[in-house]
This record gives sequence, structure tokens and C-alpha cells, in this order.
Amino acid sequence: MTGASNRPVLVIGAGPTGLAAALELARRGRPVRIVDKDATRSQLSKAIGVNARTLELLEPSGTTERLLARGLRLRRFNFRSDGRLLATIELGRIAHRYNFMLALLQSRDRADPRAEARRARHHGRMVDRASRPGGRSGPGAGKAGRRW
Repeated sequence: MTGASNRPVLVIGAGPTGLAAALELARRGRPVRIVDKDATRSQLSKAIGVNARTLELLEPSGTTERLLARGLRLRRFNFRSDGRLLATIELGRIAHRYNFMLALLQSRDRADPRAEARRARHHGRMVDRASRPGGRSGPGAGKAGRRW
């Protein structure tokens, strides 16, 4: 690689979007560092599900196949207020191979730090927890913090 294509990329945030971006960059051979301000992974879900386009984008990395094996395919959404049906969205009617939203229990999927470390090592990167992009790693890192 030459020019800008071999420069390392800093990804801010180790949530679903940050991890997906880092995975794709690493798959394409880019050096990646992920920083996240939180010292530990969230045990709460942050999204409803994974959309069709995201599943398409993750296919080359092999991630889509693993997600499909663990996820629940949501094909219909009913929106209600005070017990009254306001609207229904039928994703199952869409002419697409991913005619659903894929729901994953994010807190369960992200609860095993050993699994995260294995995935990170596999792709040549680690998530720097309790880090900020200014270079400090961990609480009170001071001069010992890494600069990137």
C-alpha cells in the first residue's frame, strides 16, 4: 500500500458501528486502533437490530453468516399507542434476501471479554478501553499513556 491507504485509522467507540468499521478496515489490510471511553463493555443493548444493508456490507468478512446463526429474524413491526395499532411494517414483503431486521441480544453477545479479545487478535487489533483519542489510556494514565 502507498500514500494514504497505509495510514493507520483511529476508530472512536467500540459499539456495533465502531467494531463493524474496524473489522472492515482490518479486512482490507488497514492498521486500526479502536478507543472507547468506557472502561468496560455495556451490558445494555443499544440498537433494535441489524439492517439488510449492514448484513450485505459484513458478508465479505464472514460476520453476516455468524450473526444470522445467532439472531432472530424480525419480519413484521407493529407500532401501538395506548393499545391501539397505529401502523404495521411488513419487512417480509420486501424482495431482498435479507427481508428482515436481525435482532441480537447485544448484551449477551458482547458479555464475554475473552471472545472480544479473540476476535480482536484475529484481526490484528485490540480495543483500548477507558481511552480517549488524545492519547491517554486508562484512568489517570498521565505520562504512561500511549500516543498514536
